[in-house]
Amino acid sequence: MKQNQEEYYLNIVKLLKIQSFSYPSLGLNGRCAAAIFLFELSGKENNTEIYDQAIDFIERELNEIDKIENLSLYNGLCGIAWTIQYLANEDFIDLNVDSYLSQYLEKHFIQFKDNNYNISTVYQFQTYTDLLFYFSSRYISVKKERQKIKYAQLISQILIILNQQSYTDQTFERQNSFPFQNIFFLLRALIYLLDIDFQSPLIKPLLQKIKEKIEKKKDFESGDSYQMYILRKVTIYTSKSQSFTDRKPVIKDYTQNNHITTKDNSIGIWNNSIVHDAIRKILTTKPEKDLGLNYILECQYNSY
Repeated sequence: MKQNQEEYYLNIVKLLKIQSFSYPSLGLNGRCAAAIFLFELSGKENNTEIYDQAIDFIERELNEIDKIENLSLYNGLCGIAWTIQYLANEDFIDLNVDSYLSQYLEKHFIQFKDNNYNISTVYQFQTYTDLLFYFSSRYISVKKERQKIKYAQLISQILIILNQQSYTDQTFERQNSFPFQNIFFLLRALIYLLDIDFQSPLIKPLLQKIKEKIEKKKDFESGDSYQMYILRKVTIYTSKSQSFTDRKPVIKDYTQNNHITTKDNSIGIWNNSIVHDAIRKILTTKPEKDLGLNYILECQYNSY
């Protein structure tokens, strides 16, 4: 069994080497996903060649970062910034995230917010969701109080915009036409905020509003086990009888998305790729899993 697993991993490494020079910068749907897998595997196997390959992926992402205007987790700056932070937190790379990438993304956020205050498209809606998830992960990662305050303010700005938009009749009706998956991502980001114990009176009213919105959608019944798990957490978090033990984050294999049975050869972290499957397999051996990565792995992300 161990030999088969090693062969499985080595075949993926070969695939990544073949694709690496032709694959564009696509954040968590491309080289960043490959880098996470390779760093995790290099630590597991104590293999410097695989580690060097992972470094190569990250260096090429960072070298091209000025060309990327998209802010998304899927194929943009949030995905790259989140990956760099994860790798630094796991001690795979020695990089001061606060000195460069986070400030770069914060400037882009200010520009995006100023130009997209009224949410009328799926792209705007999803971008705010991705920024909310990224800033939440920054909030839980930083140690200095001044930095926590800064990220709390950025998170609050997004929550204020989303709350105001949800109570605007015209915008609310527009958002009702958004795909279920995009609305669900916002729900997941809000649950993530509560799981990391972020305190804000803006979260639960928005949670309730979105839950009502999802339950009215025709494709609600198509939700997988992970989506149903998140919806159960919404009920817990919005319940008046909520206990302290209910609020603690849960990380376990409750959401294996068992309805998916095939793996494609893409190197993204979503859409049932072989790299997604490989990262899952490696992380099963780690007693402590990053909550943000767990949420990312569980979500079958669709591009917008």
